[in-house]
Amino acid sequence: MAALLPAIESSSRNLGRRPISGDVCKWWEADVAWTSVRRHLSLMNSIAFQPTAEDLLAANRLNFMATVKSRRIAKSFALGSLAVGAVTAYVFWVWQLGPIIVGAAIGVAYWLIFLSLILLSAYLRLPRQVRRIYGQQKSLHDITTVNWSDDTISFVSNRGNSKFQWVEFVKIIKGKETIILRQSDVVMNFIPLRVLSVQQAEDIAAKG
Repeated sequence: MAALLPAIESSSRNLGRRPISGDVCKWWEADVAWTSVRRHLSLMNSIAFQPTAEDLLAANRLNFMATVKSRRIAKSFALGSLAVGAVTAYVFWVWQLGPIIVGAAIGVAYWLIFLSLILLSAYLRLPRQVRRIYGQQKSLHDITTVNWSDDTISFVSNRGNSKFQWVEFVKIIKGKETIILRQSDVVMNFIPLRVLSVQQAEDIAAKG
């Protein structure tokens, strides 16, 4: 009988370990799965908004200013200044109107003023143009849901959805009223800052 006691105790210990080990394993697997879910949820952000005419105007103004500050416009200013300055300098030289450098300076000044007036006129026309577009394009009135993670961002409405990798955007610009995500110089998505927390706005802006 005494010889059987160690065997019984050993069997009891082994039998006792199995369910405990299985429970611990299941608990650990569940914890890992839940941690993964929480991590995924923490990486995803979601907001919904209905654009207004003011939202669209703010986005177009920000996009316009980004275009004005672009290399393309700077190149237009520079090349135009050189060309017009050269022409007026030549005219001053041929017609003996004064020092050549004065003629060049006058030409450059006229070109800069001319191009600046064109840009100013376009900027001042934006409110009327945007409000007309907003009234015509009914899809702009739809509620849009925006979901984003570290890798992608999607825009969903009842008319469809689009999904982008962050690297697909040429530039992401945060203004005082909105954030624009430029797919190109003329195509963009926008999110009004009024629907974003400070942290969310900084997160999106940092993707650019």
